[in-house]
Amino acid sequence: MTKKIIKTPKTDSKKTNVTIMKLADMPFKTAKALKDAEDQIHLQVWRRLEEAKIINEMLKLDNYKFWHDEFSNGLTCAYVEEPDMSLVKVSSEGHGIIIKINKSLAVTAPLGETVLTQLVRAMSESFATTYYKAKGLIPTAESIKKSDFEI
Repeated sequence: MTKKIIKTPKTDSKKTNVTIMKLADMPFKTAKALKDAEDQIHLQVWRRLEEAKIINEMLKLDNYKFWHDEFSNGLTCAYVEEPDMSLVKVSSEGHGIIIKINKSLAVTAPLGETVLTQLVRAMSESFATTYYKAKGLIPTAESIKKSDFEI
């Protein structure tokens, strides 16, 4: 007995090229250009993850305890009673970052809580970025360019 093959008629006489449709909304003219860009992104992400894995392994070594100590002490924020201090002070005394808010000035200043919060956030982010770059804990753009390599 032979099987009958039943063909269903196509509703659209034109074939749709999936690749052309996919590329229509992208800045690529060919599937190869898209694939090359995807491969480049995969390589960049792989490199970042491998670097993170190696950093994690190296932080467990005694030679790099200073890095671990810096972040284990973290960021401390407190209201203080220091009459000669400005409204907010961000500093470091060894490891970690300390934010001190002059309690008497914070209470009497015509600032709202939102403004004080934004001030503390901006100062701490700015100080932390500069501080950690100076200590070599955050790579600078120059050091990243120097360490780029091709595979």
